[in-house]
Amino acid sequence: MFLYKNEELIPRDFDFIFVDDIDSFLKTAKNIDKLLYIMGFEKDIIDKTFELLKLKSFFRKNEAKLKAIFQEINDYLSTHKQKTVLVLASATSKPKSKRVLVFKELLGFELSTPTYYLRNITDTFDEPPGYKLDYKTLIKYINTFGKGGLVFVSAEKGKDTIKEIIETLNKNHIKAISYEDIKEDDIKAYENGDIDVLVGIASYRNPLARGIDLPHVIRYAVFYGVPKIEIPLSLDAKINHLVMALLSIKNIFINTEHYQTISELIEQLNRYRYVKEENDVVKNLKQKG
Repeated sequence: MFLYKNEELIPRDFDFIFVDDIDSFLKTAKNIDKLLYIMGFEKDIIDKTFELLKLKSFFRKNEAKLKAIFQEINDYLSTHKQKTVLVLASATSKPKSKRVLVFKELLGFELSTPTYYLRNITDTFDEPPGYKLDYKTLIKYINTFGKGGLVFVSAEKGKDTIKEIIETLNKNHIKAISYEDIKEDDIKAYENGDIDVLVGIASYRNPLARGIDLPHVIRYAVFYGVPKIEIPLSLDAKINHLVMALLSIKNIFINTEHYQTISELIEQLNRYRYVKEENDVVKNLKQKG
């Protein structure tokens, strides 16, 4: 927001610019223009580049105009060497605006979605007697695996369970600490082996899952309880939740008679996902069950 409102106050001679959480930054697409401007690009060149992108998107392209603008941009880049180092950081990187293509034209890189790779990790599970969780099993596995562990607790068990687990582990000579209490000294202690495990909620929003970059230390993760995302299926809740649930199971029924029914229901619900006030169609869907 500061950049958006105070572009003229910001100097244009930075050697290094770091943008954290690029997804939030790109929610205002015009921020791209302002970022390029403080990097030293002239506004007319930025505008020309967006014009170039627009021309490229047309089915019937004006080749002569396209070539002229392309040459003008290349001439500018050849005489204005970029000295600013730009680093864009994101955990998810899901750019929606086509304006991000300007980075490729002016800076030579593309802002794309993450690439996921297979990793040398073994996924396994244990069913406790009577399906009842107990701390003895957790202690057994941590003692087996040793230091460098992460313990994730199912969200419905809450922070009180995390506190109980940490107290129990410490009583059994396993040094544990909650992610909420982590300080810089604790990270060093974990890295040095003075802390055995870190404990937190099993959630993609948890800093323990998203913000601990210690591949040389972390050796395993134990989930105490099943990690899950709960989605209300009632129409009394948000229709968006029901659509998400249906989309997640749709392909399971791809070769059955139910597939078409589910597809039609998703299509019907999609029309009203963002309607704030309940209308006759939604009331009718509720009445049908």
